[in-house]
Amino acid sequence: MSNESKNQTVIYIIVVAAITLFITLGGFTSVINSIANILWLKKAAVNGPDPRLIFPLGICGDDSSLSVAIEHQTPKPASKYLAGLAMLRMGDLANAEQLLKQAMDEGISPYSSPYALGVVYHLRGKDAAQIWQKNSDIIRMQRMGNACELAGNNELASDYYRFVLDNLKSSNINLDREIYREIVLFFAQTTDEESFNRAYQSYISLADSDSLEYYRTLATVCRDHGQPLRALEYYQVVLERTPDDDNAWWNAGRVYQALEDYETAREYYRKADELNPNTPLYYIYIGNTYLFQKQYDKAGEWLEKAIDIDPMNTWPKTSLAQVRIGQKQYDEAFNLVIQAIELKQQDYAYALASDILFQKQNYLSARDYLLKALELNPERINYLYKLVLICEKLKDEACVLDTYQKIDQIELNNKNK
Repeated sequence: MSNESKNQTVIYIIVVAAITLFITLGGFTSVINSIANILWLKKAAVNGPDPRLIFPLGICGDDSSLSVAIEHQTPKPASKYLAGLAMLRMGDLANAEQLLKQAMDEGISPYSSPYALGVVYHLRGKDAAQIWQKNSDIIRMQRMGNACELAGNNELASDYYRFVLDNLKSSNINLDREIYREIVLFFAQTTDEESFNRAYQSYISLADSDSLEYYRTLATVCRDHGQPLRALEYYQVVLERTPDDDNAWWNAGRVYQALEDYETAREYYRKADELNPNTPLYYIYIGNTYLFQKQYDKAGEWLEKAIDIDPMNTWPKTSLAQVRIGQKQYDEAFNLVIQAIELKQQDYAYALASDILFQKQNYLSARDYLLKALELNPERINYLYKLVLICEKLKDEACVLDTYQKIDQIELNNKNK
């Protein structure tokens, strides 16, 4: 390796390490953006954007960096690939498709371009599978599905996982088993029974029926698929073998909570907390069991503990807001919801704010917040029924009629699925 190549490699390692450190310490976004822009501009001036600089670009999500990728694109396939990614992120799907096709045809990264091009196809209503099937390997497709799942894009995750189910043909039993396990856990939480059953049967055929992972998986599948009693049987096996597994105690508690046995659920959550103290998640679950039983004072105590430990978590804030609603402390409830919205815009938080304003008979503002919730989740039927109630209070007949028409259309679409 030449000295120049060694120096470049050292620079890349330093940049990645520095970015990782800044993120760990909590931000410095402007510094990261500046580094990214300098790197992009320097490399683009000579050779066009360098594929190794995707990392800072992906972290920054900075429009100026994206613009550099587009402005300085060269005839090189790597440059077209990065410009295509930039177009994709900026919403220019037609140009993204053209650039990514060129990059793939000219030989850039035999898996990266088809991934990105498949995403473009999906967003443009085309058949993503046709591009993935020809050009992508199963492992990376499974990882893309996992990434989409973690990002909350279950529709795209489903597409990736179905592709894997259709095309997984390897001789590595351990790897296949793990892939099927991940997919069955995903589809257990959806209404796609066909994909769930395919993944489940494939997993069972490869699983070691005496392993802890087998029992954990079946417990989770049964819990998420409406078989709570069977789930408890499997969790009991796990707890007998690993009594210090706080996660298993918590998951078993969730099953008891689903069965509305809140006292037993709390016992399991407290055991999980004993094993792993000061875990905000366990406090939230304990607090919510008291909330469901309308024991507002006790619920508030546990949820406040969770907020003290993890003030950036929106969930205990919205749960505590519900406690305050139960106590008719509407102003404090509204402030908690606004804090949650400032941390993360969620349809549920906007809808909760609307509920509070409705209780205070501030119907105009209640409608505004509910419309924001519907912007984020336009097909949530219960939001639309709440909107009907608000519009009736406002004597807005056009709003009532329009909302009922939307409800009818969504219900018709659901019947035809």
